[in-house]
Amino acid sequence: MMFVDLGSVKAVACLSEAAPVWYDWFVPGASTAFSSPSAQLPILVGRYAIYRRIATGGMAAVHLGRLTGHAGFARTVAIKRLHAHLAQDQEFVVMFMDEARIAARIQHPNVVSTTDVVSTGDELLLVMDYVHGESLSRLVRASVQRGTPVPPPIAGAILSGVLRGLHSAHEARDELGRPLQIVHRDVSPQNVLVGADGIPRVLDFGVASAIGRMQSTRSGSLKGKLAYMSPERLRGEPADRRADVYAAAVVLWEMLVGKRLFPGEDDAQVLARVLKGCDEPPSARVAGMPSLLDAVVMRGLANEPSKRFQTAEEMAIALEMGVTIGSPSDVSAWVRDLAREQLDERASAVAEIESHSGSIPSAPEVLPDSDLQTAVSDVHSTPSKSSPISQRLRAAARAAPPLLSTALGVGIPARRALVAVGVAIALGIVVAIVLALRPGPAPAGVTAAPSSSAPVVMESAAAIESAPSESPPTVDIQDLSPVADTASAPPRPAPPQPFAPATPPPRPRPHVSCDPPYFYDSAGVKHYKRECN
Repeated sequence: MMFVDLGSVKAVACLSEAAPVWYDWFVPGASTAFSSPSAQLPILVGRYAIYRRIATGGMAAVHLGRLTGHAGFARTVAIKRLHAHLAQDQEFVVMFMDEARIAARIQHPNVVSTTDVVSTGDELLLVMDYVHGESLSRLVRASVQRGTPVPPPIAGAILSGVLRGLHSAHEARDELGRPLQIVHRDVSPQNVLVGADGIPRVLDFGVASAIGRMQSTRSGSLKGKLAYMSPERLRGEPADRRADVYAAAVVLWEMLVGKRLFPGEDDAQVLARVLKGCDEPPSARVAGMPSLLDAVVMRGLANEPSKRFQTAEEMAIALEMGVTIGSPSDVSAWVRDLAREQLDERASAVAEIESHSGSIPSAPEVLPDSDLQTAVSDVHSTPSKSSPISQRLRAAARAAPPLLSTALGVGIPARRALVAVGVAIALGIVVAIVLALRPGPAPAGVTAAPSSSAPVVMESAAAIESAPSESPPTVDIQDLSPVADTASAPPRPAPPQPFAPATPPPRPRPHVSCDPPYFYDSAGVKHYKRECN
C-alpha cells in the first residue's frame, strides 16, 4: 500500500514499491522461522494461539495460528495481527476493522475467507482461513527465473478464478440486501494467493472502497500500487468495479510476458506510463500467443472505462472462450513444481504446530454477568477456566441447601440432580393439594360446611363463647375428605335436596296375540311381530 500526493507525485507514507517483500504473502526465508515452533510458546489471545510470523508489512503481520475449542476441536488459521504501535492509531484501527467487515460479506471459493475479528487489550486480530499455497508474485518470479513465462492455460485459469472472486466482491450485499459497491483497488500479483490445490484466491481488502466504510481516503491521496492503478484513479476521477478489471488485465499481461507492464525508476515514470496507456499486446513480446487472448488483454487495458469489460465476470467469460483453461490439477502441479521446497517446509511447520497445539490450554473467556445460562453450564469446569459469574454460582451452590446444590450439579452427577429436582417438585405438588383440601380453623362466626354444597351457618354469640378451643384434627394423606369434629360442633341441618321431576308411570302395552308371532302384509311379505320378541 502506498499514499501518493497527486500534486508532487511523491510517495509520502506507508511503503514504496521498492520493497516487494511487504506484498508477499509468504516472505523469502520465512520457512526458516519454523525450525522449531515448540521452542517458543505461542501467544494466547482468546480462543487463538498465535505462532511464528509468515509475512509482514507496514500495517500488520500474518502469523500461523490455531483455533482451539471444546472437546479437543482445533483448526489451523492465518492471523493478521495489527502492529502494536499502530493499534493506538485510530485511522489504522478503523482501516483494519473496515477490511474485516468488508471481507466478511464476501463468500466465494476464490476469496480468502475472513472468519473472525478479535479485539482485546492492545491486540487487534483478523482471523482468516489458512491456505497452503504461494503468492502469485513469487510464482511468477520463480517462473521467470527459469526462463519460461506462465503458460497461457495456467495464466488463464488463475486469472479466471481471480475475476470470479472479484465479481463476488463487486456483487456483495449487506445484511439488508443493499449493494455494498465494493472495489478492491489493490489487485496485484502480491494479493493473489494460489493454493497447492490449484485454486487462486484474492486477499487483502485493506484499501477497498465500499458503501458504509468508516475510513475514507484522504483528499489528494491514493491507496494502492501505481503500476496497477487505473488511469481514471490517477486522474482523480471516481473509480468503480472497472478499475479492478483494469488491474486484473495488467496482472494477466505480466503473467503472459514475464515482465512489468509499466516499469520505471521512480513513481513519476510509472505514473506517466500508466496515463499514456498500453498499445503493445502480449503477442508482440511472446510468439504464438492466441489472437483472442490478445483481444481480451487489450480490451481490459483500455484507458476509458466505457471501452473495457463492464464486469469482472464478463472478462472471465471472454477469457475462458479465448484460451484453453487449465484444470485445478494442472495449476496445482505448476505451483508444486515452482515452490515445492517452500511448500514442504511450511507443511512440516504446520504439522509440528498441530502436534503441539493439543497441550496448549484454552485462554479464559470473560462472559457477561447477564449470560446466566452459559455461566451455569460452565459450573462443572475448573475454577481457573470459569468466568466470574460461574465462580459466584459455584460458591452459592456450595453454601446452598442440599436441594439447591443438587440442582446445580454439585456433589452428584447431573442425571441424579435432575431426578432429585423432579421428585422434590412432585412432593411439593402433593403437599400443596393436601393443604388446599384440608379445612383450617374456622373464623369467628363461621363453621366449615361438610361439602361445597352445604350452606354457611352463622352461630350465636353465646355458642361461640361456649365453644371450646381445639386444634384441627389430623388428616390422613390417603383420605382427602374433610373430618368433622362432632364433639364440639352443633348438629347441622341436612342440605336441601335438589328438585327432581316425578317419573311418569309406564304406558300399558296393547295386547297382541303371539300365536302365530308373525303376519303377512298386503304384498305377501312375512314380518315378525315386535311385541313377540
